[in-house]
Amino acid sequence: MVKSDSKKDRLAKLGEVVRKDCPKCGKKGQVFYSKSHPYCKVCFRNYQRIQHHVKKWKPGLLKKQKGRCKICRVDLRKLPTSQHHVDHLHDTGLVRGLLCKSCNNALGNMRDNPDRLEAAAAYLRETEPFDPRVG
Repeated sequence: MVKSDSKKDRLAKLGEVVRKDCPKCGKKGQVFYSKSHPYCKVCFRNYQRIQHHVKKWKPGLLKKQKGRCKICRVDLRKLPTSQHHVDHLHDTGLVRGLLCKSCNNALGNMRDNPDRLEAAAAYLRETEPFDPRVG
């Protein structure tokens, strides 16, 4: 019988283990680093649990939204499934809708903050483009 990887080996696959405060819950101590999610053990497990369920919800959301991104209305059925993103509240896991990769990235870049998104929309509507080379 072959012994499975030890806990230490499994954690090493996630990334380097560093002593730091968890950015989610503020817990002091070890934070397990995956590629982009530095969470303490409890928060990382919650994140994994949410991600597991999120993957199962994609087909139902795709049908409910008639195959369209909730924001830009692009036909998600014409995109690879890797570009379908279930938009959800990261602290609770509650789902808002299915988005294309571009719209999901836009929300993330604005930190899911409606005020920032409204300010960005106002900027696009109100700012007159100019040529900086012309005095």
